[in-house]
Amino acid sequence: MLNNIYFNNLGYIESRLPDDLFLKIKKEIFKIKEGSTKEYTTGLTGNGVPKHYSLNKNLNELNEFLQNLIIEFDKEYDYLKHISILDKSVPFHFKKPWINFQKKFEFLPHHIHDGVFSYNIWIQIPYDINKEISNGKHASLFEFIYTNILGQTRNHLIKIDKSCEGKIILFPSSLMHGVYPFYTSDEIRISVAGNVHLKSS
Repeated sequence: MLNNIYFNNLGYIESRLPDDLFLKIKKEIFKIKEGSTKEYTTGLTGNGVPKHYSLNKNLNELNEFLQNLIIEFDKEYDYLKHISILDKSVPFHFKKPWINFQKKFEFLPHHIHDGVFSYNIWIQIPYDINKEISNGKHASLFEFIYTNILGQTRNHLIKIDKSCEGKIILFPSSLMHGVYPFYTSDEIRISVAGNVHLKSS
């Protein structure tokens, strides 16, 4: 008899925003005009990187949804025990999210976030994923980078297409990730990202 024994590891979870919340966020985003709204700067801000703008409305509703998603994440992965560095439990603090307006040829280099959890919500995907992949196997994809138990670098690719509009992923904020450029559309790819911290007081 042969038994396969697998080591435990972390991952990410995905879900969908409620339709009404998705439409509210989308409505706010579409009112933002480049040049008339103050740009949100991050450590990635620069040439070839999408411009960022703050999301300001419907945050209580979004944060309530995220709170429930965090509960489900911890049920699946028992993640919070890995960051047991405080002497008592403290509540989560939901930092203000930002909007990514990604144009053709722009990309997000591999990076990590601050906080305990991070999330990404896809709002508008302007291309046909099959046409994108024909330009190169990584074109337009979202990628996680991690190491296996042997210390070897591995990746997990997520194909982002129009069916992903309204989808959210939640993952540990120190999990490295990046977004490859797309090539087949002149429209804007829009996503929302944010971090969840621990509230100190």
